[in-house]
Amino acid sequence: MLSLGNLKALTISGNPSDEELQEAWESIYSEFSEIIKDKSADLYFLSIKHKAAKKHKIAYLSVLLQYYVNNPDEAEKLLIDEGFRVTDNIADTYRMAFGKVKRMNDDILHEEKSEEKREAVDFDSIISELEKYQGYQFDQKSMTVKHFANIYKRFKENGRKN
Repeated sequence: MLSLGNLKALTISGNPSDEELQEAWESIYSEFSEIIKDKSADLYFLSIKHKAAKKHKIAYLSVLLQYYVNNPDEAEKLLIDEGFRVTDNIADTYRMAFGKVKRMNDDILHEEKSEEKREAVDFDSIISELEKYQGYQFDQKSMTVKHFANIYKRFKENGRKN
């Protein structure tokens, strides 16, 4: 079964990059959402974009801090533009800015772990309900997204009744 924080489970062969696995997951989720006509897919993809933007911002700020250490006069305005407080002491400025960037990164990691736990529980609950609705256990290794989505769609249309 696919663990929602472990996209490596999507690997069929070879050693795909994290980006390729993310694209595969988005394709699967998009197909699923299209079949069941779920508007929450747009929100899901929007949240992915926001997370990616936050991660890029953290990467940029990390590089900027390194640049500041080597070129404080040139990087000072960039740090200020990014909302950092710059002091006369380069080490103090770096320490405060690094702490802020670390907190930003920690916040993202915490959000991701919370989402993974919630989604895993939600997904397991959905599987359990669908198996009960269908009257048999799914073979999770051979079930296609299309087959699963159609079962889920019928389940939703019938008001989750057995």
